[in-house]
Amino acid sequence: MKIVYFTIIESIVFLALGFYLGQIIKSNTSNTQILYGNYTFWISIVILSILVNFKKYLYFVSLYSIIILLTIGLVFKLDVNKYFTENVFYLALLLLLISIIVLFNFIVSKYYIYDIMNTEPPQGDKGDVGHYGKSGESLYIETIAEKCFQDVYNHLEESYEKIKNSNDIEFNRKDFHINNYFIKDNIKRICYSKEFLDNFYLQAGRNNDNKTPECVMQYDSKNNMIGRYCNIPNQYGNIDKCNIDADCYVIEDSNVVYKRLLNKIKNQIAGTENSMLELILRNNCKDDIKLRNKLGGPKHLTVQDMYNNPNETIDENFKYNNRMGHKFLNDNFMNDKYWDNHLNKKINNNPFDQIKKLEVWQWGIPKKKCVK
Repeated sequence: MKIVYFTIIESIVFLALGFYLGQIIKSNTSNTQILYGNYTFWISIVILSILVNFKKYLYFVSLYSIIILLTIGLVFKLDVNKYFTENVFYLALLLLLISIIVLFNFIVSKYYIYDIMNTEPPQGDKGDVGHYGKSGESLYIETIAEKCFQDVYNHLEESYEKIKNSNDIEFNRKDFHINNYFIKDNIKRICYSKEFLDNFYLQAGRNNDNKTPECVMQYDSKNNMIGRYCNIPNQYGNIDKCNIDADCYVIEDSNVVYKRLLNKIKNQIAGTENSMLELILRNNCKDDIKLRNKLGGPKHLTVQDMYNNPNETIDENFKYNNRMGHKFLNDNFMNDKYWDNHLNKKINNNPFDQIKKLEVWQWGIPKKKCVK
């Protein structure tokens, strides 16, 4: 909250309290000195708070000192001690002194609490470098599918964040943008698919039998176990011992292949006009009309006409601000069937009709066999 708004709100609260107490005093006594003293007290608090809030410390101290001197002067001038016995009068003076100190602390503390709540703490010095951890097993060979999933998912998050920024959609930078498990599961399916992983493995002996490398138990002629071996030879024609399936894999120029396939998946998942993310968030006809009016375009033009105009420079991400699309991505459990059941087909199309035609979206889905 800005300091101006904070000051206005607290001033209204103080003045309201002063007026309310004034009404109570009127109903219980006819002494105008007490009534005027009440109003003067609350107006003084308002003025002192304003000075502190806007960091006019010299004026604040000066005015506060003047108020203290005037209060003490009035106590003796109005002969207040006639209302008390001698001992009680000195006690009243002590309470007055304590009230002055408490009031000072209240006004100053109130401002510093506000200041602390609205101030970013300064960044500290860089800490010492910690000890290096133990070297782990290679992520690349055995978890290449998981690496693919992380890279694609990060790309999807970054693309969605750009769209949100372009369309002035508020978000918490510490939270994930994509919460939908249906989207995450399908990206994982693509990265774990045979179409993706087979690009990294040389088949044994180059015999073109399309066997998937596996580590299997072998038996002798008497059906006794002799150990686990790869089901296909290595690139030298030898059968190797193994513990897991990954021991039977042979990496083939992995960096180049991985980058090529990753770019292919990224381009069809997010960041291009016909990718999954953009199809989900593509504006419907009503959204396009609102966008055209917002951009000041004439009614005889469509949004696409405005984008095609070489004299116009319009952010491409404006086209991707569909309310249902945002709701779908932010929800944990919606899937492609949600669009069929809750879609107003007069203004929206089911984006998954096109998404399911994307090449990478079909990876990992078993091919249907025709029944003879």
